[in-house]
Amino acid sequence: MIPISSNRHSSVKRDVNRDRHQSLSVIAINSELQMLEEMIAAGKISPMQKTIILHDQAATGRTIAEVLITRGWL
Repeated sequence: MIPISSNRHSSVKRDVNRDRHQSLSVIAINSELQMLEEMIAAGKISPMQKTIILHDQAATGRTIAEVLITRGWL
């Protein structure tokens, strides 16, 4: 077995944690987008509201749920 230096081990661990965090972020974003599509299908919001929500989310860094609440649409 080849020993791994402490620095290399820490670097690999950070990379794995970063990748896991990015994967969870992608899952969360996909879930929120699916939720918006379901809200449109149910007549709760319009496609234009979805556009506004996504714009607000990108501009402010708030979650989609926070944008919906702030705008009074949820």
